[in-house]
Amino acid sequence: MAKTKQEIMHALLTALEKGEGDLSDLDSLLDRVKKDIAAAKEEEARKEKDMKARGEKIAEMATRVLNDKATDADVALVMESYMHNLGMKEAKISEKDVKTARAAADRTIDSLDVVLNALGDLFAIDEKPKAQATKSADDVLNEFLKTIR
Repeated sequence: MAKTKQEIMHALLTALEKGEGDLSDLDSLLDRVKKDIAAAKEEEARKEKDMKARGEKIAEMATRVLNDKATDADVALVMESYMHNLGMKEAKISEKDVKTARAAADRTIDSLDVVLNALGDLFAIDEKPKAQATKSADDVLNEFLKTIR
């Protein structure tokens, strides 16, 4: 991994403060610093390129989401980003992983539907309304009078 700007400056200042060696040692030190700077620039350029590519992928995904055409790859991108936000920088989630998870969820739902239907059949309550006995006028009047007491 390339050194950061701060690391390069610190190493250079430390070497210069010691003040040991002759001009050829100083020349070697400057050559080493130039190599470290070139490596740091390459690393920065790579990171910038990766960030730009990631931004383009996110923009394409956002367009698909707005058009209700999100893909499994889009879900994987969001999930992987979320895992990275949680500190799991090595997490890798692929489109295949999302398809596998979706298929497992579908199988689980199908299995639960079978169980729920079986339970519903087992505990089914007869939903036919029971025929009410016909009441005479005297019965209705007696029930009413009982509520007044």
